Amino acid sequence: MEHLEHLRVSFGKTLEDMQTGYQAELKKREEEIQVLKSKVKNEIRLQWDVTNWKKCTQGMYTQSKKQEIGGLTWFLGLYGNGDIPDAKGYISLYLFLDTPMEKGSTVQTKLRFSIVNRINIASSVQRDVTATYPTHTGQGWGERKLVRSSAINDALGFVLEDSVKVEVEITFLKFTYAL
Repeated sequence: MEHLEHLRVSFGKTLEDMQTGYQAELKKREEEIQVLKSKVKNEIRLQWDVTNWKKCTQGMYTQSKKQEIGGLTWFLGLYGNGDIPDAKGYISLYLFLDTPMEKGSTVQTKLRFSIVNRINIASSVQRDVTATYPTHTGQGWGERKLVRSSAINDALGFVLEDSVKVEVEITFLKFTYAL
């Protein structure tokens, strides 16, 4: 009987030591995560000069160069005359995630799409969207009817030398990682 009691106490102490070690390691990892989070900008702006604007408004799809942000690759896609028949006559603008993510991993974002007015910045076209990546129906989020294509012209200050400036401000709200 004494032998069993000794084993129980011995295993209890071993288990207690393991729990203490686990808690210390967990605290250390949580501190490392907080340090990493403090180093990561949660807001970024992608800028893109869309060239050959006239061609774009005739129905051509174009996309920006891919850019890596936070280990993920992103790009903008623009349809100058809508991406579906219902959006014809409008600019459709999307932010695409080009990096495959693990099943169960997500990135929640707040996006502000802008078409910049080069004469009067206050007259720029802006739309806000909250988006979670990856999407279930594709890889992009955006505005199907951002603005009428005809409203983006040189007389109003949007087009300069057949080029339009497009921006998206990305605010990273939450990252969820699959384990």
